Amino acid sequence: MKSIEESYRGYEYEKELDIGGLLSTKIKMFYFFTFLLEELKEVDEDMMDGKINMLPCVFYDGKKVDNIVFDYNFLVQTTGRYIKQNNLGNAENFIDSFRAELVAKDNITRAKKSLFTHTIFEQMWNCAYINGGNQRKKDLSYSSQTVYRNDKTAVQFAAVPLSIRELTVIVGDPDLIDGLVKLSKVSNAIQVAFGNSKTSKDPIGCTNYWKKNDDGFKKKFFLNSADLTL
Repeated sequence: MKSIEESYRGYEYEKELDIGGLLSTKIKMFYFFTFLLEELKEVDEDMMDGKINMLPCVFYDGKKVDNIVFDYNFLVQTTGRYIKQNNLGNAENFIDSFRAELVAKDNITRAKKSLFTHTIFEQMWNCAYINGGNQRKKDLSYSSQTVYRNDKTAVQFAAVPLSIRELTVIVGDPDLIDGLVKLSKVSNAIQVAFGNSKTSKDPIGCTNYWKKNDDGFKKKFFLNSADLTL
């Protein structure tokens, strides 16, 4: 296998369209998810120390396909750190371009962020399920709003579900994916809300979930846009 230096020879991230070369081969995906696993292990230590009550990745039984669901901002932060640690370009630019913000009325900004999750993971690698059969350009999203709850907390995710089966094929290392799966189950979290529909009942929309507050948890996100660090 090529080293990470050989795999990225000549590559440098500077602006949004450069993301195309960041995760463009199976070897690059292997190195990225190896790095992601190490990032999650550090967050898991915080959970074991009682500093947090849920990891930024959870397991979701999709009936037909099991998924690891990642929080979008955590993926962005991890990718920025991956760029910085491996001297792959301007990590600050990556964070600034792709951090999640309230962009419901800003189609251009949303389209830029969709380059990361929709284009790379959903279209190119076919391992994410974010937009599903909805491929109308004006409606494309880079994540799905969901709420996951365990017995200690509830957290709203800008969710990016990745297929465990497809990831295993792509990275070619079952042990690596198994490590990610085990960490995704640590939080013992279940999905209790999805989307922002005010009329949906099964599952209830995220806004109505927090409004009803039947579980008694205050609304929170794992990482706010301003909290991403390198």
